[in-house]
Amino acid sequence: MAQMMDFLVNKLSSPLSVSSQITFKQGQLLTGKILEIFAGGTAAVSLRNGVVTAKLDAPLEKGKPYLFEVLAVPKGGQPVLRAAGSIQHEKDWTLFLSKMGLSPTPELGEAVSALDEHGLPITKKLTAAAAILLKLPEQNEQVNKLVLQKISELPLPISEETVIALRDALNGKHLQEEMSKLLKLVKNEAGPSFAATKTIALLESFLIPSRHTSEQTGTVTKAVISSTQPDAGVALVKQAPPLKAGEGVNNHTVRSSNSFNVQPVKDLFSAAVERMLKVSGLNHEFQSLQSLQTLHPPNTEHSDTVKKTLLNLLKDSDASLSLKTQADHVISKITGLQLLNTASAADPAQQVYLQIPLPDGYAAKQLSVIWEGKKEAGNMLDKHYCRIWLWLELQQLKEVGIDLNIQKNTAVITIYSSYKGIEHLGAAAEKELKHAMQLIGYQVSSVVFKQPPKEEKGFSWQSKMNASRSLDVKI
Repeated sequence: MAQMMDFLVNKLSSPLSVSSQITFKQGQLLTGKILEIFAGGTAAVSLRNGVVTAKLDAPLEKGKPYLFEVLAVPKGGQPVLRAAGSIQHEKDWTLFLSKMGLSPTPELGEAVSALDEHGLPITKKLTAAAAILLKLPEQNEQVNKLVLQKISELPLPISEETVIALRDALNGKHLQEEMSKLLKLVKNEAGPSFAATKTIALLESFLIPSRHTSEQTGTVTKAVISSTQPDAGVALVKQAPPLKAGEGVNNHTVRSSNSFNVQPVKDLFSAAVERMLKVSGLNHEFQSLQSLQTLHPPNTEHSDTVKKTLLNLLKDSDASLSLKTQADHVISKITGLQLLNTASAADPAQQVYLQIPLPDGYAAKQLSVIWEGKKEAGNMLDKHYCRIWLWLELQQLKEVGIDLNIQKNTAVITIYSSYKGIEHLGAAAEKELKHAMQLIGYQVSSVVFKQPPKEEKGFSWQSKMNASRSLDVKI
């Protein structure tokens, strides 16, 4: 699943956050040279990523390099810069740290250097966050950059817990794998405490299909896994023996139904998403705040969430160290997902990122979704202009990435898979796919099946896919 995580990390990276863009944060430090001085106290300033017209706090000398502090960033106006001192070279990190009131330690110097390398604002808050990240094991520069980008957007004080939570959400295994590992541990190592019993029940609600759920979704399960009945209501992939070397699409057949019924698939997906939103604890802090404000316990169907229950499990004196460590890791991952889905009220766009566990026995083992789009009134995402990335791990096709780009209800769909002959297998179901999308109000202009490019050292094929992004939702 490492490829999946690389793919999602790259897709979460905002097009406006790359180093070629100039961004300003109040309190940010940067180096630059005065190119031209204009009337009204403004000047053309050459910065690392380009030239900007800024308002100067005091007259400065043309052609001289300075260390600038961003005093203000008026909405729609020019940034206000103050010269914090003249410099001999652009990367005098000791001077940067001194101006931020931080000790000139090698660790903090490395943190400032990392911010500069990624083209991120050099602020006291981000310097502290970068220093925490660089101390953690298993470094991943792309993940570190994304974590720092998100922290720069969040109106939260910096803490080690916040930094680690964001990294845990983007690094390593899918939430489903972490939950499965915890379920095995709590069954094998925990005593018969209330917290342990509740933990098992909640984790099983994600990972083990109930009898009621199995009966409700039996049709779609059979359809996706092994059904050959023409009235199953979806495009069917007939189950074949495990693939041997060199085998591909010729060993599998696709059958289409005469009448396409998308409802069972929608119900299965909706149930999984609803369970994730209500039972995982993504809204744990909101529910706790609401109960404090009303002086009543939260009156919701799922007040006992995975996060709340695991916090109680950490207090269980009988729980083993390994169990508490894994429980803490799952809590951190859920908290990181909460932070990733926190959007600024002033930002016209938002990214929704979910790792959705699916019960055992379904053709899709894991599902991750990124929905990126403009916000309508009431902070609702605009379904007419958006981009959605899906990443599935399937029994036969293995890892499949889907890029769905929607503009004015017209969809362009690109499907990535290393499965041999995926384009031929998918072509047989393309008609059904277009009809299903039409039923929910979308016109499909094209469906493209692609093999992933070969990986290069230090540069995954998911990174190459990121360069193909054509929708900038922030414009």
